[in-house]
Amino acid sequence: MSLNKQIANLLSRYYAYPEDRKRETLDLISQIRNKGNLKIEEVENELAQFNNKHLYLVNSNEESPSLNHPCVQAVLNRLVIHSFWCVPKNKEQKGRSEIRENFKYHFITSLLRVMSYLDQHNMKEMIIDLKGNGGGGDDEMMIALYPFLKGRVAIYDYQFKWASTPHYPIKAISKFLTQSGLSEFSFFHSLLNQSWDQRRTFYFDENDEMWNKFKITDDLQWKKLQERFGKKIKEIEIKLEVDSSTGSASELYASILVDLKRAEVLSFKRTKGSVGAPSFHTIRSREGKNYQLAIPSVRVWRIRGDTLEGRGL
Repeated sequence: MSLNKQIANLLSRYYAYPEDRKRETLDLISQIRNKGNLKIEEVENELAQFNNKHLYLVNSNEESPSLNHPCVQAVLNRLVIHSFWCVPKNKEQKGRSEIRENFKYHFITSLLRVMSYLDQHNMKEMIIDLKGNGGGGDDEMMIALYPFLKGRVAIYDYQFKWASTPHYPIKAISKFLTQSGLSEFSFFHSLLNQSWDQRRTFYFDENDEMWNKFKITDDLQWKKLQERFGKKIKEIEIKLEVDSSTGSASELYASILVDLKRAEVLSFKRTKGSVGAPSFHTIRSREGKNYQLAIPSVRVWRIRGDTLEGRGL
């Protein structure tokens, strides 16, 4: 199959075109499919127009830049969350729990500093800066929600592609087909990639068992934060700063705080619109250069009903 047809087929499976760009997007897909001599650079430039809709190519040879600063920082009344994926520096082994613990440490200590600054200056407004934050882990996002929400509330709806579902039997079959090299020729695997599990609601619950797993309440800095600002932190005014690089877990985090009326957005730039945990499809150009096309494997809806994918915040 030609490069153009591969791209067109993958894009045609995409589920969330913004209404105001749907016709334009479908025209682009048709153009890519029919231009047999379209070069990879031209495709990349055209898809760049749709960066906020998760229709874009990335050079798979490029590594993601590492942070040169802590993933969370306190700057006066500003809580700057650079990333929800907090890899410890200078360590070869980076287990999932270690990454989560590293985020928890920087988040709680930075939040304590910001709250102390607000208290000292008799201020009631905190700024959470998510500019440039491309996302990260769901656990980290929940940890960052924990201080600001109360009780049990619905925070978003989600729907998995069968191929990426958490249901073990389906996931095991999909993994076997991929590792055995059969996925490219398997009708069943193709069906898994295009079929969706039922839509479900995800809840934030202040009393959920996950907090024991995260060991938040046992953290000494958290205890200090609660002793000094326990009630105040649940009522503090929050302003959010986002930009076009705010994506995935980061824009979901922002949308939850906004939809539950815990925060307002200060920025005028729309976020990335790429929440749905993409699967990456490798495409090789005639010159032997590898590119990856990102296609969502999870659908996410805000609690008010509209999707973040392809729209942003």
